[in-house]
Amino acid sequence: KKDSANEILRTEVLKQLNESNSPSIVVSCPEGIFEKVIDNNSLRKETICLEVGNTVDPITLGEKLYKMGFSQVDFVYEPGQYSIRGSIVDVFSFSHEYPYRIDLFGDEIESIRTFEVSSQLSKDNKHGIAIVPHIKQNENNVSLFNFFNNNSLFVFENIQFCLERITALNEDLSKCPLGEIHSIEDTDVLDVIQNHPTIEFQKNGFFKQANKFSFAQE
Repeated sequence: KKDSANEILRTEVLKQLNESNSPSIVVSCPEGIFEKVIDNNSLRKETICLEVGNTVDPITLGEKLYKMGFSQVDFVYEPGQYSIRGSIVDVFSFSHEYPYRIDLFGDEIESIRTFEVSSQLSKDNKHGIAIVPHIKQNENNVSLFNFFNNNSLFVFENIQFCLERITALNEDLSKCPLGEIHSIEDTDVLDVIQNHPTIEFQKNGFFKQANKFSFAQE
């Protein structure tokens, strides 16, 4: 069974990295970077952007959502669902922990709000939103590292452990395939180390020739 909470967090990070021009900090683990992700261009194509004041036909929007893999339901309760009730369109995107409620006046978007699934009560007003579908695995997926630019700094607690864990995960995957999962190799991590400034928090670390700093703690 898919882990919807994990998929939301993963997609939200990709969306942030793809859209934001400001510096970001991403904290992950070998299991988190192991699975390849959708590439930047495909992510943009698979995203529907809406703003208050825009015009949109609810039927056309529903058709787009359906083609993107969303399921039409009476009331949304998990990511990947949408509902159309008169002038109200509810959508549970994979890039936000709460669903969106789009209120239309004719074909004009009058308001966009997030809301609680259990109570159906509104939470926050939004001027604009990005609706992202479930990111499917395919042969064109790329490493998460592709989303970082040349000026990015990578920090590892233990590089050797990360490399060994990536290798072990690939071995497990080869013995027991889990659907269409495309993964990175330990060489992808090595490329990051070789081509970006990198810090490791280890006394006897992976780097043989590196600047070393010691910190005293009380």
